[in-house]
Amino acid sequence: MSSAMQAWAEELKKQGMNDQQILKYLDDIAGSLRKNIGKNVRRLRQQRGITQEQLATWTGWPKKYGISVRTIARLESGESFSEETLKSIAGAFDVSMDELKMPAEPPDPEAKKLLKDLAAKEGQALVDFHRVDSATDLIRMFNAAEAMLFNYEEAETREQAEVLESLKSNITDTVDIWSEMSEVHKFETRQFLDGLLSDLKSVGYTLYTARGHSTYFLGVDPAKRVSLEALMLMARRLNVTQFASAIPKEASLAS
Repeated sequence: MSSAMQAWAEELKKQGMNDQQILKYLDDIAGSLRKNIGKNVRRLRQQRGITQEQLATWTGWPKKYGISVRTIARLESGESFSEETLKSIAGAFDVSMDELKMPAEPPDPEAKKLLKDLAAKEGQALVDFHRVDSATDLIRMFNAAEAMLFNYEEAETREQAEVLESLKSNITDTVDIWSEMSEVHKFETRQFLDGLLSDLKSVGYTLYTARGHSTYFLGVDPAKRVSLEALMLMARRLNVTQFASAIPKEASLAS
């Protein structure tokens, strides 16, 4: 049982649940999460246009044997599996295990609620990120943004790194001066940002955005903190309309 689950069990016990009730509750959570992971594995497999047999072969590369087709079928159906199985499948798809565990699309309401509760137990918040299809989508998020957080999956090539760095730098500059731009400058900036988003797509990434309030520490003094409206951006080697990701409720900001 993970540390988060153990903490949850202790809290449920304090609330008056007996051991049998706690086990059933946690088993229901595990069942919902397994269903969620199964949906994500099936989605990734279908996006790549491969069969369960082909995925089984991928999990064995470069060795001769990998996960059995039966195991993959059971996993996609929401049945139990080992952590090693999940690790092998994540490796075959070249994605993180966190991506396999994220709420499926369309999100399963029960699984999403459980993941939200688990994130809260670890001092995190589950945030919905939505795909940015154009500069106009991105610019809509600029208004009222007092801070920006930009995260991305680590680049595998120099070209990816250069595109990500260019995107981050230009969006940061644009957010800072957008309200002061002339209409002509705004029009030119939209075109420029559309070009950057196209470059991002060409190197296998998609940009996602979310908004929320975050608490920031000013320097090292925990008493000095401020709550700001934050524009959160995430570039991922993933192409779905939306996903949820757990982020720290508090972040550091140098004074």
